Amino acid sequence: MNTRSFRLLVTWNVILTVLLLIALAFVAVSAQAANDPPVKVYTATYAHGNGIAGTAVNDKTISSTTFADILTISVNFTGQTHNHYCVMIGSANLINPALGSTGHRYEFGVGYDANTAASYSFSNMQVEFSDNAGVDDLSYLPVTSNRVFGALTPAAHTLRFQGRKLAAGSPNLTVDNASATAICFKKYQTMLGASEPEGPAPDNFANDQ
Repeated sequence: MNTRSFRLLVTWNVILTVLLLIALAFVAVSAQAANDPPVKVYTATYAHGNGIAGTAVNDKTISSTTFADILTISVNFTGQTHNHYCVMIGSANLINPALGSTGHRYEFGVGYDANTAASYSFSNMQVEFSDNAGVDDLSYLPVTSNRVFGALTPAAHTLRFQGRKLAAGSPNLTVDNASATAICFKKYQTMLGASEPEGPAPDNFANDQ
């Protein structure tokens, strides 16, 4: 066999070997991909109940200058060993009482347990209604309030969406419909199958009153 033919044969054998290795690698990757898909889907679950709750109501009347409940949500952490943060969100659609051009103001907010919305003025929202002659004033007005409550103890609690009128002489206000949602969670979450030690939760956030 001459040198040139020998070199061609060696080159061809090298090429075939490389192609074989590539084919084997492709088969191995394909088999692995079949058994281990590139995207894994995990189902999220609560560590325990009362993670999220909601409620709704129609035709509620605001008749007092003291905060009164529009909606309440009960959560019960009895038996747990850690505190919780709870986000309370309340929304309402209000009907203009349509009594003259004088503005009438109403206030809405959230509270929990014996603490009314008056304790958390940062989260309180005010609306003003009037009925001016020759003006197409709003017939309805939406309002929303929300707040994070820190360090709810391992016990039963009531989260409250509340409203009041700011002057006794203002007409009663009808809440056409309202809804509220509470979302509660621990300060530390469990990740990758391991639990972080839970430190003490603060009693108040920086802007709490």
